[in-house]
Amino acid sequence: IHGAKPPAKPPVLSVLEKDRVVVRVTSDQPVRVHLHGYDIESDVAPDHPTSLRFTANATGRFPLEIHSREPHKQRPLAYIEVQPR
Repeated sequence: IHGAKPPAKPPVLSVLEKDRVVVRVTSDQPVRVHLHGYDIESDVAPDHPTSLRFTANATGRFPLEIHSREPHKQRPLAYIEVQPR
């Protein structure tokens, strides 16, 4: 994450149902990230990679967002797409 801003076109990261998933996030500024659908949140400190770990039990497409005090500024960093096995 650069400048606490998401990319213009968020990537889609595809995994299969029941996969164990690790998403590593780095940032040049302190931010809080949230994976919707799995309700996983984590603070990301500058230059310290943070890992979000979960088992992909729910299928669908879930946004990973920077949480902001201004909800209208929240946009996806990426989407985690969980395909059925």
